[in-house]
Amino acid sequence: MEAGSFFQSLFALIFVLALIGVIAMLLRKYAGRFAMGIGRPQEGKRALYIVESLPLDTRHRLAMVRWGTQEYLLVLGQDDAQLIDRRVCEEQSHVDA
Repeated sequence: MEAGSFFQSLFALIFVLALIGVIAMLLRKYAGRFAMGIGRPQEGKRALYIVESLPLDTRHRLAMVRWGTQEYLLVLGQDDAQLIDRRVCEEQSHVDA
């Protein structure tokens, strides 16, 4: 194999690995929001949505869920969910993400 062909193949390999890394970072940062439904729901379309979600550790997640005028604070695990707190919201406004 020539030196030019070797360096061209090496550069292509580095480029592809960097591209995969960038895509993985973007998916990790943004895909969770779209999959979990965080953000403003379409008006009149859904009554239940996740206001905010925060990972606690590798197995548990803290989530605030809104259903109508009620908000629920939940700890979500792999096999269970625990209700931590609930409150009644004065208005049924939606939170912008």
